Amino acid sequence: MKKLSICYLVYNSENNGGNRIIFGQGSRLAEKGSEIVFILLSGKKPDWLSFNKNVSFVGIRQIFNKWDILVATFWPTAYLSCLMQARKKYYFIQGWEMDFYKSRVLKTAVKISFYFNFTFITTSTFLEKKIKQINPKSKVYNTNGIGVDAFFFKLKKGTPLKNKKIIRILSVVSSYSYAKGIDQLVGVIKILKKKSKDYRFILVSSESKTYNKIFDEFISNASSKNMANVYKNADIFLSTSRSEGFSLPIVESMASGCPVITTDSGGINDFARNYKNCIIVKKVNEIFGKNLIEKVIENKILYRQLSRNGRITAKMYNWDDFMVKVEKIFLSS
Repeated sequence: MKKLSICYLVYNSENNGGNRIIFGQGSRLAEKGSEIVFILLSGKKPDWLSFNKNVSFVGIRQIFNKWDILVATFWPTAYLSCLMQARKKYYFIQGWEMDFYKSRVLKTAVKISFYFNFTFITTSTFLEKKIKQINPKSKVYNTNGIGVDAFFFKLKKGTPLKNKKIIRILSVVSSYSYAKGIDQLVGVIKILKKKSKDYRFILVSSESKTYNKIFDEFISNASSKNMANVYKNADIFLSTSRSEGFSLPIVESMASGCPVITTDSGGINDFARNYKNCIIVKKVNEIFGKNLIEKVIENKILYRQLSRNGRITAKMYNWDDFMVKVEKIFLSS
């Protein structure tokens, strides 16, 4: 790839799926010789990820520099990028940001950003359609996926869960926003705990404190190495999100062979197939109403099917393929 000066405007440096993709993308472009600069609106250089020597983190004062490529990564950064100079400007959207808020004012602010003179990059058909519905004239590139640092483990043999005394149910929720459905997750857990004392619920988040004491274990800002162990020890992955642009944690869970039960959150429909590589519910009450946890535990054939097909799906999403698409966008648009 031609050596370029590329600036990413990033809202914060929290350890979440979106930032792992942004920082990972920049680092890989730096490895190919481009000068990569991250400007953080809040936070400091992440200590949970290593960076190439061609990557630098600078202060907000550097917004007056001129770049070959400028990439906004969240709606407030899109507003700021309007004041900056670059030969090409992009807006990299990984989640449907209008779903992040209940406030009409904030929803309107997000909506306006879709009319800015950017080239849009999305990760799913769901997001591509959403942008086009608001601004039919917008130029949108869909990478049809993301780069995944997958955790592949040897699949468990025998009857994986039926004879286990404790079933570890994992949920990864980057933030406690309305869109991520953490309130729905708590409601489901309350009912599941009444049904069985064998369930242990683990919450992983970039938030510093647990959302509710109902969770048996809470992990904040886990490193990649720690997350590998978390996925390896999980028996079932449970998501109750209202809106996902793609969902990195679900793909990571699939890669680890952990069966997934999830709500239909939009972006997952590019890869999620009901009762083939995961179980999808339209409403959260189906999780306990249809005894889905019990089904996965007791049905060895279903467990193996979800586990095996999930791994096959996860192998479709890798950094090499994702970066080829990103480089093509940056060079051709």
